[in-house]
Amino acid sequence: MEKVNDDICDFGSPFLDDEEDKLKTGEYNENVVFSLDYFDRFLTGRYDLEDYREARTYHFIVKLLAAYLPSDKDVLDYFFVLSDVSKRLTKDRSLSFIRNGVYWKLNELHLTGKLSSIINDKDKLKKKLLQDAYWEDDSIDNDTYESDCAKYVGYFSIVKGRIVAHKEEIRNAMCIGDMLFAKWLDRPGVVSYNLESGAYEIQYNRELTKEEVQLVLNAYHIVYAAYCVSVDKCRLD
Repeated sequence: MEKVNDDICDFGSPFLDDEEDKLKTGEYNENVVFSLDYFDRFLTGRYDLEDYREARTYHFIVKLLAAYLPSDKDVLDYFFVLSDVSKRLTKDRSLSFIRNGVYWKLNELHLTGKLSSIINDKDKLKKKLLQDAYWEDDSIDNDTYESDCAKYVGYFSIVKGRIVAHKEEIRNAMCIGDMLFAKWLDRPGVVSYNLESGAYEIQYNRELTKEEVQLVLNAYHIVYAAYCVSVDKCRLD
């Protein structure tokens, strides 16, 4: 089986190559059903399941759901439910549409006989899968959970291992000397951008742990960019 390159942007979109072109040109019939049969045909022969973990995860999910749902049933809404669950399960964030942790939770429900009683009620299924989720509705700050690639500066605080970030896009930031800042907000943490060095500067009123630094990087989408972390001594008691 020929291996597909791993540079596929997001396996969550089952429209690649000529199939995507058909969508753009309107050649697809509006009655196309995203059934388990469809996904199975999409996977078969396209990916090397031994080498490509994301494709393997989808393959396992399709086979598991096939034990409970008709093969011609539209299951696209199930995959969106699983995607939402996937992004809430763990502290770290990922651009993957569905991660393999979702499959293992589904399989656990399957092996314990609990899946059959909730599989036809997506709300109950989602609630069950989210029992051990890291992110809950009341802990998601929409300002810090965006998926775009905008650049931000701003102010933040860290409470009980979680970050509350207030952000402003760099294009709207204030320029003071060589530095870009968001509009002033009284918080113990600052994320600014140094125009001269091209690096982000992260300041807090105490030393940050590695885990806390990662929270800041995730919240402000600081990826593949230089940054430095320092203690703002003037804020210390």
